[in-house]
Amino acid sequence: MEFYKYPEEALHYFWEAEVVEVRPEGVLTLLPQGGVFHHVGKGRSLVLDHDAYVAFFPGAWYSGGPDVREGRVLEYYWNVQTPALWTGEAFRQYDLELDVKCRADHTCEVFDREEFLAKRPLYPRAWVEEAERAVEGDGVGRGRLLAVGRDDPHLVALERLRQRPEPRSVDSIVVREQDAHAARLHLCGEFPD
Repeated sequence: MEFYKYPEEALHYFWEAEVVEVRPEGVLTLLPQGGVFHHVGKGRSLVLDHDAYVAFFPGAWYSGGPDVREGRVLEYYWNVQTPALWTGEAFRQYDLELDVKCRADHTCEVFDREEFLAKRPLYPRAWVEEAERAVEGDGVGRGRLLAVGRDDPHLVALERLRQRPEPRSVDSIVVREQDAHAARLHLCGEFPD
């Protein structure tokens, strides 16, 4: 997963994800506990002390999911971004500064508004509109991400993707080439047979 800054075309952060599952609702990936998150923009890398599930939904202007430790959801983290594109080597998207963190009880808070407002004049107008719609919606806190509730269709899909009949350790998750290929097709708007 590669996230870039616009308009600099600079790699901002990246990680190597495992494809957990591909469904029509989205593609679920995992950065497992012990995995490394590389924040190029800040010049540091972080070894995770939890599992970070990240779901990508076709055409969505955000990605995210739960951070989980020992079966407990710590928080939901959502990143506002351009829709993911497959480059032939990785999923690539532009980070649009805004982040939404939701506690396990689904109360949410928006972060990095100042950074978004500072860069707003640099983004294409459609990007600004989609980012604001993702977070604010109609301007009264009913945006897609602030409205994350138990009945939200993307959250329901994410929970369905995350839940499995039997627990798996990180060592038991094997990314098969066909899973990665199916994920690429799915996020590009094509659906595998």
